[in-house]
Amino acid sequence: MNKPTSILFACGLLGSVFGAGVSYADGQNVSVLQSKAENKSQQRRLLHLSALDLSASKKKVLQIIQGEQVELVIEGVIEAIYHLHGYDLTAKSEVDQHAVIKLVASNTGRYPLVQHMIDPLLGNFEVTVAYLEIRSQ
Repeated sequence: MNKPTSILFACGLLGSVFGAGVSYADGQNVSVLQSKAENKSQQRRLLHLSALDLSASKKKVLQIIQGEQVELVIEGVIEAIYHLHGYDLTAKSEVDQHAVIKLVASNTGRYPLVQHMIDPLLGNFEVTVAYLEIRSQ
């Protein structure tokens, strides 16, 4: 390694150790902080909806950042099918078992999470139990 290359390598190494952005001679910018943020968005975020959340008159709004990987765990009190509109994802819960919906929050917007139910008198119907609000980064 010649002297200018070794200096650039040492600066790059120090920059990555201390979390600083580094500019290389060829004009490429490498931002360690940006790559840390990207790695963070690759981690799965766990969100939990309890039976109390599902029955509340004011619906819970779960705020998510675009690009996040999300695992939505819905407490199963009754047998039901949950459907996330906009992503067309469904999960079924049994009595005392959770329903789980996994997604990558790629589309921004506000999406209702509904519970599909069957009533002997009313037939098939759905009730909104929460909203997923996905915001841009």
